[in-house]
Amino acid sequence: MNIYDQLINSPWALIGHILFWPFFLSACWKAFFINDKHSHDQKITHIWPALCAGLILLWQLKASLSSGISIHLVGATLMTVLFGWQLAVIGLTAVLLSTTLIMDFNGVTSWQALGLNGIILILIPVFVSYHIVRLIFLHLPHNFFIYIFLSGFANAMLTLGILGLASTAILILTSQLDVNTLLHHYLPAYLLIIFPEAFTTGGILTLFVVYRPEWVLSFDDNLYLRKH
Repeated sequence: MNIYDQLINSPWALIGHILFWPFFLSACWKAFFINDKHSHDQKITHIWPALCAGLILLWQLKASLSSGISIHLVGATLMTVLFGWQLAVIGLTAVLLSTTLIMDFNGVTSWQALGLNGIILILIPVFVSYHIVRLIFLHLPHNFFIYIFLSGFANAMLTLGILGLASTAILILTSQLDVNTLLHHYLPAYLLIIFPEAFTTGGILTLFVVYRPEWVLSFDDNLYLRKH
């Protein structure tokens, strides 16, 4: 979803920037200065920018609600599972900036709401997706089908459900929209994109795991495909 500037009270827009950008800088620091940079070279050079470009196009396929908010598929779970939370945050921020620039060209401004959009579209879904993957890895058997269905399909579905509830709560707190409008028009709209998000994430993840498992950071073929 994207929030437009005219819907947000100015103090909350500032708070959104204060909360989001340190998180983004932390992701950049950990991705390029703390972690082994060479382990990400192939993803950064080939797959990562290609998926970012694909998400920019995907985010343009959106439904505009009567409340002045647009809603679309997110792709945060896929980015997190493939590349880890740091590169997911960096890539999705590039997607958000590109989408905001495109919206500006079309006469719709959302630069002031950029921080809040970052919290809703990036921080929350990446955080939830990452911890779901961690819980699956730590507490469930290392089985190929468990990985595909839970880390991919179920993860995306649960993440988007939590995102719907969290973003509704954020809008109730920060926007000028009526609570009944958010509860009866905005929140139910997430039901329309939960299943497409889940199938898109699970399908693409399956293709990567089958044909290029070495490109999936959260998947270890020696662990998940070992013979017992």
